[in-house]
Amino acid sequence: MGIYFIIIIALINPTLGFLLSVVGLIGNKRNWKLYVFCISLFFANAAYCYNPESTSPDLYRYFQYVSSLRNSGLIETLTNGYGGAKLYSFNFMVWITNACNDEHLLPAMSVFLVYLIALYCTCYTGVRENAKWKYVVLVAILQMMTLDWYSLTNNVRNILAFAIIGLAIYRDIYLNNRNVFTLFCYIFPLFLHPTALLFIVIRIALIFTKKRIIKTFMIIATLLINPIVDFLNSSMFRVTSNPYVLLVINKAYNYLFDTSTAYGLAVRASLRSTVTRVFYLSIMVAIVLFFFEKISVEKKSNRRILTDSGEYFTNYVLITCLLALACTFMLRPEYWRFSATAIVFISIMLLPLLEYSESYTVCRITKYFILFLTLGCFLLWMYQLTWLNTYELISNTLITSPAITIARALISFCGGI
Repeated sequence: MGIYFIIIIALINPTLGFLLSVVGLIGNKRNWKLYVFCISLFFANAAYCYNPESTSPDLYRYFQYVSSLRNSGLIETLTNGYGGAKLYSFNFMVWITNACNDEHLLPAMSVFLVYLIALYCTCYTGVRENAKWKYVVLVAILQMMTLDWYSLTNNVRNILAFAIIGLAIYRDIYLNNRNVFTLFCYIFPLFLHPTALLFIVIRIALIFTKKRIIKTFMIIATLLINPIVDFLNSSMFRVTSNPYVLLVINKAYNYLFDTSTAYGLAVRASLRSTVTRVFYLSIMVAIVLFFFEKISVEKKSNRRILTDSGEYFTNYVLITCLLALACTFMLRPEYWRFSATAIVFISIMLLPLLEYSESYTVCRITKYFILFLTLGCFLLWMYQLTWLNTYELISNTLITSPAITIARALISFCGGI
C-alpha cells in the first residue's frame, strides 16, 4: 500500500514524490521500478515548467516548430520536413503535443524517457549482477547529477535518440532480448535525429570486438574520427546517393570542422561552456581508465568480473566515451551528446568495480571519485541556476501537478482527434 501512496503523491506533487522515492530507493530495492518512475517524473515535471530564457536554446526553436504545425493533422505533421530530413518520430511527438495543446509536453517527454532509461538500466544491471544495493544507489545518484537536466531539457531530440538506441543495444547485447520492442528501439531513433545512424554502425562494428585486434583497431579508428569523417565527406557521394547517409556525414563534417560560425565561437568564449567541457570530458577519461582498471582487477583476482554479455556491452560504452573524447577540440559542444549517452549506461562499468572497492585500493579510488563527481555536478547545477530565472522555475515546479497536466492533456487530445 505504501508504494502506491508514493505514486499518488508523485502525481500530485512530484518534488515530494521525488524525495520519498530517493529515500525508498536507498532503503528498499524491491520496488525500485516504481521509485525510478517517480524520480524520472520529477525531472520531467521540472522540464515541463521550464521556459527558454532567450532565443538561443534549441527548445525555443522547437516551440516555434510546434506552433507552426498547430493546425496540421497527423499525416501532414508526420510528413513535414525538419532540418532537411523526414523525422517521422520527432514529428509524431510534435503531433502529440499539438493534439494536447501543450508544447511543454515535448521536453517533458524527452527528459522523462532519458532519466527512466538511465535509472532503469542501472537498477536492472545491479539486480542482474547481484551488486550491493548501496552501490547501485550511488551510481543512480551520480546519474541524476551528471546527466545535466538543463541541457537535456533544451536538447529534446539528440540525447533521447541516443538513449533509446542505447537501450536497444542494451537489450540486444546484454540481455539477449531481441523482440519487437528491441527492434522498435533501433528504428524509432533514426527518425528522431539522423546522427542516431552512427550507433547502428557501432552496433554492427561491435560484432567484431570479441577479437582483441579488432577491438584495438576500433579504438584507434574512433580516436581518428576527424580524418575519417573528412575522407567520407569528400568521397562518400561516389559510393552512395542515399540522402539520409549523406546528410549524416555532412552533419558530422560540419560539427567536427566548424572553425568560424558565430555559435561555435560563442561556445568557445563562454566560461560556463569551458568549465562544463572540462568537467564532462574528465568523466569520459575516467570511464576509459575504469575500463582498463577492470582488466587489471580481473588479472589480480584471476576471474572475470562480468558475464560475456556484460563484457560485450562495456565495449559499446567504451566506444561512446572515445567518441566524446574525439570531439574535444571541436568548437561546438557535440562531445556532450556522447558523454551524456555514456553516463546513461555507465553502471555496466562502475558497479563491478565498486563491488571490489573493499579488496582493491584502485577500486576504492573509483568510489571516492564518484563521490567527488557528484559534488562537482551539484556545484555545476548551482552555477547554472545563477543564469536561469530560478524563482520562476522552482516555484512552478513546486506547484505544478502532473496529474492535472495529464488530465488537461487527455481532455485536449480526445477533443482534438
